Amino acid sequence: MSQVIAYTAHFGLLIIRHALDRFVLLNRLQAQSMSLKSPKDSATARKVRAAQNRVEY
Repeated sequence: MSQVIAYTAHFGLLIIRHALDRFVLLNRLQAQSMSLKSPKDSATARKVRAAQNRVEY
């Protein structure tokens, strides 16, 4: 019974991590597309670089 609980918890954590990775990737792509629309905005470019540096695998 404890193995079932352990497997369920492990699978749940994998799903949560996958969802977070996709969320971060979508936010990064959205920030990049926003910075491409307004390349003169240095604040947006700094935010994109900060987001890229924050999540490194």
